[in-house]
Amino acid sequence: SERGFLDLRRKDELRAAIVRSFIAGQTIPKPLFDLMHAYNNEKRVIEWVKIDPDAVTVADPTEAKLKELYDKDKSKYMTPEYRNVQVLMLDVDALKKHIDISDAEIQKAYEASKASYDTPEERRIQQISFKDKAAAEAALKALRDGSKSFADVAKEAGAKDTDVDLGLITKKSMIDPNIADAAFSLEKDKYSDVIDGRFADVILRVTQIQPGVTRTLADVKDQVRDKLATEKARAELQNKHDEIEDNRIAGKSLKEIAEAQKITFKEIPAVDATGLGPDGKPVMETPDLRKIISRAFAPDSNNDDAGIELSSDGYAWVNVVSTEAPKQKPFDTVKEEVKNDYLSSERHRLLEELAKKLADRVNAGTPISAIEAEAKNKVEKTEPITRKTIPQSISESVVAQAFAMAKGKAGFGESPDHTTEIVFQVADIIPAPAASLTETDELNRQLQGQLANQTLTEYTEALKKRLGTTVNEAEIKSVLGVSDE
Repeated sequence: SERGFLDLRRKDELRAAIVRSFIAGQTIPKPLFDLMHAYNNEKRVIEWVKIDPDAVTVADPTEAKLKELYDKDKSKYMTPEYRNVQVLMLDVDALKKHIDISDAEIQKAYEASKASYDTPEERRIQQISFKDKAAAEAALKALRDGSKSFADVAKEAGAKDTDVDLGLITKKSMIDPNIADAAFSLEKDKYSDVIDGRFADVILRVTQIQPGVTRTLADVKDQVRDKLATEKARAELQNKHDEIEDNRIAGKSLKEIAEAQKITFKEIPAVDATGLGPDGKPVMETPDLRKIISRAFAPDSNNDDAGIELSSDGYAWVNVVSTEAPKQKPFDTVKEEVKNDYLSSERHRLLEELAKKLADRVNAGTPISAIEAEAKNKVEKTEPITRKTIPQSISESVVAQAFAMAKGKAGFGESPDHTTEIVFQVADIIPAPAASLTETDELNRQLQGQLANQTLTEYTEALKKRLGTTVNEAEIKSVLGVSDE
């Protein structure tokens, strides 16, 4: 009603006024601005050395040690849960195979869109625009008698190279019909007469001609047939979807439906939650594999769910036939895997111990260059960097540590490729310079938004508390189908 509308509008106006007061009424405190500017723009120079993984030696474990590691962490060496899954797929490509297209339909479709199969002629066109016709005529005379080059004339007319070259274009893409007609009737490398264009008098030159291609029905018959079949398949898709749903409600199996409808059916004897079979290869060649397998491994996978919408204009239905629980892999089959896990873990431990020892030595006064021999690598130095500048050669965690340390202090952290450790030292600290006007405006805008959001959040949280509002997170997750896992 009108009264109801006015009541809602009144509440909207009040709400908007409250929000505006939080946003427009904020003033950024200078201490906060100074602190954030100093934090963002302080620079540091880091000296660092990447420890060569060969700087530590890991001895091969004995058979007894491997067996001990296997027994200690058996749960790590399990087969995944496998499920026997049936998949019925309905897509445009499958439907196309059963659609007949007559020659008459192909002829009619070709005639209706004949031009779309042709490749139009393209020309690389150069154009110089002039303020008046007299200047254009004088320039054309100089071009034709050879006293001036095209580039000279363009420069005198105030045009840059990028202004002159229109690129390789079709006649249809040109705006001015007079210029288009002249350009596409001009011989290659010849100068046109002065053309009275829509916006200026111009002289043209064509430097490249790429002839067009006209394709006959015989050339594109398969292409036309495929296009028509695709259009019919798309139109039929929803009807087929509804037929499948009706058959499923009637109790027919996916295999029975596939045989009756002549569409794709696949039974997968064993697939894990990532879409891989026991051989480690994807069980289906489709971009929607993860979506299909996610349905198979969903908690309600055996329910009578509707088809999954695929990215390629189609649907898939999934039925879980059986589930095979994870099984313990025998020691003999995973011995090499256990060994590799041990070597990797032990090398990581030894590299970390070495990095800590070397960093402690630097902190005790040893120059960082003196640890090169033990690290089996050369010390390198960064340019002055900010907290947000992460060089490719060192990791984000190393940069974060370096900005929390005093000048001259050392530390260590994992390399960006996770293969070894990096020992580093803070070589120099460069305080932030005074903020420029641009930096001041940008930082104020950022802080303004952050403070406004913070104030609005505090206001709404206070309202929730005062009004007794609560949120049942478990119920929300249940409704959305989100699990803690």
